Amino acid sequence: MAALGKSGQWEQTEALFQEVEAKGIPLQIYTYGALILAFANGGQIPKAIQLLKDMQANGFPPNEACYGAVLRGICRAGEMSEAQQVWGDMRASGVSPNLILCNIMLDGCSRQGDWNQAMLMLQDMMPLYGIQPDAISYSSVIAACAPSGQLDIALNVLGNMKISGIPRDVQVYTSLISVCIPKARSDTAFALLRAMTLTGVHKSDLSGIPKVVTAVLEWVGGLFPSQVYTSLISVCIPKARSDTAFALLRAMKDQSVYPNIATYTCLLRSIGGNGESRQAWELFREMDAFGIEPDQAAYAALVDVHAKQGDCHGAESAVQLMRRFGSVPNVAVYTSLVSAYGRAGRSKEAMMVMERMQEEGIQPNLFTFTALISACELGGYWEQALETYEEMKIRGIKADEVTFTLLMSALQKADRLEDINRLKMEQDGVSMLSSET
Repeated sequence: MAALGKSGQWEQTEALFQEVEAKGIPLQIYTYGALILAFANGGQIPKAIQLLKDMQANGFPPNEACYGAVLRGICRAGEMSEAQQVWGDMRASGVSPNLILCNIMLDGCSRQGDWNQAMLMLQDMMPLYGIQPDAISYSSVIAACAPSGQLDIALNVLGNMKISGIPRDVQVYTSLISVCIPKARSDTAFALLRAMTLTGVHKSDLSGIPKVVTAVLEWVGGLFPSQVYTSLISVCIPKARSDTAFALLRAMKDQSVYPNIATYTCLLRSIGGNGESRQAWELFREMDAFGIEPDQAAYAALVDVHAKQGDCHGAESAVQLMRRFGSVPNVAVYTSLVSAYGRAGRSKEAMMVMERMQEEGIQPNLFTFTALISACELGGYWEQALETYEEMKIRGIKADEVTFTLLMSALQKADRLEDINRLKMEQDGVSMLSSET
């Protein structure tokens, strides 16, 4: 059961669990833990949460490992409000947070780009729980600053690390470099790479580096490990500089610095805007040759390459490949799939994808709803766009400017002036309430 649980094979694990019950074999907390792990790794979060409650009711109070498995699954799914609820239930049951649990929550904040919540968690660790944050904790908070480019906050966290006497490793610098990406702060990114050389985080030479990247790497002082090459490739993503990204890949190989799954994912994202699906599949073949197993982020990037072209067939092929190798599509994959059908003008099929993902127990997030509203706007389905917006409100998901603009466009195309005015008044009311608060 433990082996099945780790691989997310929840149906087989559940069948074994039921067999144990049927044979009258006494259940142990580890038996429950294996099934919880299977549910969490298999994306069956509601089942995992229910099993926590069943354990409590059956006289097996869940321990840190059980809560950790559920929290990790929820955070990976991007459902931080649900994670906060489970966190509260855990504390109420008398289970005290430890460093691992805190880092799981910080990783969840990092994945969502919620730097504010990440900062609150970091600040609470010592005074509330008596837990000293480690390099992973600080790195997660810094990474949470990346999507919105909160460089000042990230640098302040770096300063607090120094005050606390925690060494700054490659991962911390890599997270800092990622904060520079949204606002194309390549000057700061390269300055951080230079700081790595000055602090002795890496040491090497420049022999054999291709001319296209020699100037950059000479300035920053030497050859870097794969994580830093990956960060350099990440800087290429906002402007779709796949030529520079692939030059960096060649530089790595020339120096026997081997790319990892993160490197390939960044390369896939760098070509996403150009829709070069051929290059994307070549990268997947190369990963297979090197024995690198794609993860959900890599598959999501492959689906996204096709989505940006409106290539539904290619996107579905990528999802089928993902399933064939035992990886479960997550919300990011389904969001790209919805976008693919929307861009292809196949709005009804985009709606069916949304239904499909929810049938599999995967809940849509803001980006999924936005992709569906975009599909409805492109196809002229204003009623469905409005229904999707109302569902967002019911779920407590606040529409951002992009979502609201797409919805307004769908209504304007249908001359729904009454709905437009109502929604504008509603939006103005929310804005006024927020400013007063």
